[in-house]
Amino acid sequence: MFNLIRNTNDIFDDLFTNFNRKYTGDIMKTDIKENDNEFIFLIDLPGFKKEDIKLSLLDGILTIEVERLNEVEEEKESYIRKERSYGKYSRTFKVGHVDQSNIDAKFEDGLLTLSIPKSEKEQRKYLDIK
Repeated sequence: MFNLIRNTNDIFDDLFTNFNRKYTGDIMKTDIKENDNEFIFLIDLPGFKKEDIKLSLLDGILTIEVERLNEVEEEKESYIRKERSYGKYSRTFKVGHVDQSNIDAKFEDGLLTLSIPKSEKEQRKYLDIK
């Protein structure tokens, strides 16, 4: 039904792969599994809270956005080294037609798990040539 071999029409083609990797670094490393009924996304979000995460699905495009605010007033603090990053980050995946009413999202111990049921509407149709 679906082909996850990497090509330009891959259902999980990351729309902005090179762009996002430049700016997100190790944030939102994602594994995607598939079984007969659903797609399962496993997304690493260490250090984030559930309230920091926004998910949206529009026209077959899944967007995951997170924001980490810098809560320390830098003028009053004297840092020797500062490696933690702050700001907004997002990843976008083309998932096609899925059953939006039964999507399950769970966030626990820095791991966001999304179970996205496949939709029967996504069946490939072959056209007759006249």
